[in-house]
Amino acid sequence: MEKRPFPIRISALALLFAAGFALYWGTLRHPLVFDDAQLGESFLRAYGASWFHLDLRWFAYASLGWTYDLFDLDWVWFRAGNIALHAGTAGLLFLLMSRLFGAVLPAGAPHGPGANAYAFAGALLFLLHPAAVYGTAYLMQRSILMATLFSLLALLLFLEGLLRGGHRWHLAAAAAFFVAAFSKEHCVMLPAVAAAMAVLVRGAASHTLRATARELLLPAVLFAAIALLVTFKRQGLLGAPYEPFAQAAIERLAEAQSASSAASAASAESAATGAAGNADGAGIYARSIVNQAYLFFRYLMLWVLPWPGWMSIDLRPAFPSGVLSWPQSAGLLLWLAWPVIALRLLVQGGRRGLAGFGMLFPWLLALTEFSVVRIQEPFVLYRSYLWMGGLAALLPAAFGALSRKAGAILLALACALLAPASLNRQASFADEARLWDDAVRKLDDPLSREAERTWRGRGVALFRAGRYDAALRDFGRALEIDPRSADAWMSRGSLYMRTAQSDLALADFDRALRYAPQQGGHYAELRGRRCVVLLRLQKLDEALDDCGQAVRHDPYSAQHQTSLGMTHALRREARQAEAAYARALELAPAYADAHYQYAVLLAGTGRAAEARPHFARACAAGLQAACKRQ
Repeated sequence: MEKRPFPIRISALALLFAAGFALYWGTLRHPLVFDDAQLGESFLRAYGASWFHLDLRWFAYASLGWTYDLFDLDWVWFRAGNIALHAGTAGLLFLLMSRLFGAVLPAGAPHGPGANAYAFAGALLFLLHPAAVYGTAYLMQRSILMATLFSLLALLLFLEGLLRGGHRWHLAAAAAFFVAAFSKEHCVMLPAVAAAMAVLVRGAASHTLRATARELLLPAVLFAAIALLVTFKRQGLLGAPYEPFAQAAIERLAEAQSASSAASAASAESAATGAAGNADGAGIYARSIVNQAYLFFRYLMLWVLPWPGWMSIDLRPAFPSGVLSWPQSAGLLLWLAWPVIALRLLVQGGRRGLAGFGMLFPWLLALTEFSVVRIQEPFVLYRSYLWMGGLAALLPAAFGALSRKAGAILLALACALLAPASLNRQASFADEARLWDDAVRKLDDPLSREAERTWRGRGVALFRAGRYDAALRDFGRALEIDPRSADAWMSRGSLYMRTAQSDLALADFDRALRYAPQQGGHYAELRGRRCVVLLRLQKLDEALDDCGQAVRHDPYSAQHQTSLGMTHALRREARQAEAAYARALELAPAYADAHYQYAVLLAGTGRAAEARPHFARACAAGLQAACKRQ
């Protein structure tokens, strides 16, 4: 047994927190990227003021809302929160593995590393790993950070219950699992990990298993109830495509397969049959399962061999053309063999048992990847953040023959490699154009059907950076790959709108409407932008319809309300315009454009005194046209 465990553990935790903030300090002022754009004031204000009603991911999003309530839109504090959560996750991984190794490994090994040393090494490697950047530097993934942190806390509390006895530990573990599951539902298989840990700690003899099962009946019921509740709330997605535009992607896959069948069989009838078969929901789901089984080992490879050249924000591996496609089918066979090997090791206990547990930990948690059809985002690095901390359990078996000195040297070398790799990945988040350029450069096949989003993403980033010609080329490439991409048509139309090419913008928005699902905020944004173009073209009746559609599909958008007000104002419908502007300012009291347009309306109707404070607010926000009207 190692001496003075408490001071050692406190020192280790302090070192992990210090290392985490030192490593990620340069990211504190990074801009918002990718889905971070969802973190608008209305989103943050709504979650900050909301109460918990069994809403999935509520704890994660509410924590972002509370940060907004305290610090407004100072993103430094949001990023500091993510860094603290990542460091805290590494700290909990250290505590969990330290207790687990102490319980399982034989005491009194005189030469090799002890339980605390192995645990600290595993936690430090996790902290420094470049794949962890995709959870930490990406603000919207507060959800995966909190789910992982509270999952590890639940396992630590569950382990304390196994070692010390008493239901209080198991009740606390269930509470932690509840928070984890309602931070991100992907941790729903955590009860299976806890069961594997119980077998490892208590032993696999039949009489021991029966006694353990009786003792753990209460936590088993609680954990199962939480898992079933989360599954019930997601039941509509099970076995189905859940991603935006997934159905369109499935249809494109079917067309590609039917074209291939037609070419080989020279038969239109054969092609139609092939298309129907490939578009079949069960067939797509089966191919998704095969694909995820194979990709599990690609995730594993990236965590074992963390080369930054294999990592990006938008990796786009090809979707298999059938369940027997190579190499995905080989991945499925290996995936099926993996738990068999792991269980055989687990029941042996000791170092081998820890190796089996380290293999089962990511395999069990990754089972959620099979719950839905993953076709647009089949391989996303931040999802593996939840699973791969468990690989630390492999260290005693993998490096048990090393002396303490050799282990320390090897750890130092690993850290010397991981830290620069992590900094490299952090640097890709420094601006949006760099992030998407990194993704384009790492496409397996730049012309594959899966690459459309990556080209479009870089185009949007270049557009926002004012590099319009380069953005136009990327949008063109995206549309060559997928002429039915509503997002690509909308993005190019937005560029034309920005550069005052209204006719071209309207044509692209019309194409986007042809392919876009007619629901949700994305559809509202498309309608809202089309409304603005129609206003410029003086097509006021059509503009009113589009703005009305935008407001109906996203009633909490101040921008859409302002555009609706402008439409009414141009139609000389002052009362309706005033109501729309008032609603916009109710939703976003600091929105400069709403203040300015409202002031113009008031001034134009002889209410100059009422208009002045709105001009002043718009001017203070930096709207120069308002400053000239004061």
